[in-house]
Amino acid sequence: MSPKEQYRRFRTWQKGPQRYSDQGMTEHHCHNCDHDFTGNYCPVCGQKAGGGRITWRWVWKNIMQLWGMESKSMPYSLWQLIWHRVTLSAIISVADAR
Repeated sequence: MSPKEQYRRFRTWQKGPQRYSDQGMTEHHCHNCDHDFTGNYCPVCGQKAGGGRITWRWVWKNIMQLWGMESKSMPYSLWQLIWHRVTLSAIISVADAR
């Protein structure tokens, strides 16, 4: 595909209406502050419509997702490195010997 064709497709996409979830016409109940409102966000606390209560578990889950650890592979790997530190020290000593 030529650059001119790519630019034409980009401009067509850019001019088109963007799709988004418009929940503005329905009535919502905020789970954070127990306020009833219409719109996409609660005017009192700013919670997104359709979202649940913010808990410590939710915060922890999102932090882990942000750092890319939702699969728990990094914490597991770190645990294995700490637990099997004799193996780790042997690997380091072999690497230093080279």
